[in-house]
Amino acid sequence: MNECVLAYTWTTSSISILLSAPHTVPRVQLFTIADDSSSVANCNSIAQEVRNAYETAPEERDVTLHVAGQNAAQELFTLILPAKFWGVVKSADRLVISPDGPLHSISFESLVPPEGGYVVDFVPEILYTPPGIIQYLHKEKPEVKSSSHEEVIKWVILGDPDFGISPTGTPLPSLPGTRLEATRIADLLSQSSNKVTLLLGKYANLNQLEFEVHKARYIHLGTHGLVGSPNNPFNASVVLSKSKGASKSDLLNLSTVINDWPKRLANCELVVLAACNTLLGNKWGDSVMSLPWGFLYAGVQSVVASLWKVADLQTAALMMQFYIEVLKGSSHMEGLCFAKRWLRQATAKDVGELLSRHESNRSVQSLTHRNVDTPFADPYYWSPFVMFGWPS
Repeated sequence: MNECVLAYTWTTSSISILLSAPHTVPRVQLFTIADDSSSVANCNSIAQEVRNAYETAPEERDVTLHVAGQNAAQELFTLILPAKFWGVVKSADRLVISPDGPLHSISFESLVPPEGGYVVDFVPEILYTPPGIIQYLHKEKPEVKSSSHEEVIKWVILGDPDFGISPTGTPLPSLPGTRLEATRIADLLSQSSNKVTLLLGKYANLNQLEFEVHKARYIHLGTHGLVGSPNNPFNASVVLSKSKGASKSDLLNLSTVINDWPKRLANCELVVLAACNTLLGNKWGDSVMSLPWGFLYAGVQSVVASLWKVADLQTAALMMQFYIEVLKGSSHMEGLCFAKRWLRQATAKDVGELLSRHESNRSVQSLTHRNVDTPFADPYYWSPFVMFGWPS
């Protein structure tokens, strides 16, 4: 495996990058990107332009913001990745990124290299490493046995919870798209030697989820995501169905995952948080206190999470294609990168046929805001989900 590692250190006064690759001389190289606060501030500003453009839905974004975002994505790429390093990266089979600073809030694969396209077009596998504190606290990960063709693998798929009110007392909108997503994924998985537990509506509650995740190899949660506050970062959570007789929704938060879930997740390879903003959190040391932090600490090998508010339909299509590739034998990293490229190139008809031949097709047509062949090519649709974890 030709694996290239990029590790960033991003402070208020300097930015540096460390590259490690097996076929470079020397094998480990260090490069200073910025060495004064003014240069760092410029990089911060450009990174924010990228995020501002990418996190805004195309129908809410004017042409000026779109062009500015694409230009900023190319300028940021040039600033934070030296040309000699890019040659190493695009010849690699796998890119492993240790982000810092504003790179925690944008997807590296959506940056624009000089030759055009996006980084994801050049590298088959992309993975973000857990922060150093996680690796220190969890030195010995549970050993996950490799699967065989005969082995029954347990999946837990959750979607469309029966929401109550939020922790702040406001009603939470329903997410019917996550029911379509969950049921289509469950249908796909049931065609192979998998044991699939599907939790929908009132059954998508915390008690039921905690019971079912024992011995699960894969967990998929399609719901709302909540970001913790600076005063209480451990409140980062996903929202579940309200318990019987309760008015408020159940929450699976960072504190619960860290303190109560390590034994439950001893066999878990992958958790997919198919919800909004599940990768966002509060800076703490070299880390961002977000929900994936807890799953990695608890022993999960890798976590897929989102950088901004995501669209139901496009998320469902992306996840379906991702699981199709995993079932074909692709690695988790390769499957996610392939699904991103597929969604960029997909037509509305492609997405509709993938999800359903009926209702979703009409929904797809209603979301094609521009008269283009590939209506989901914008980074807003395909780039918010990234994978954190350890290489398998």
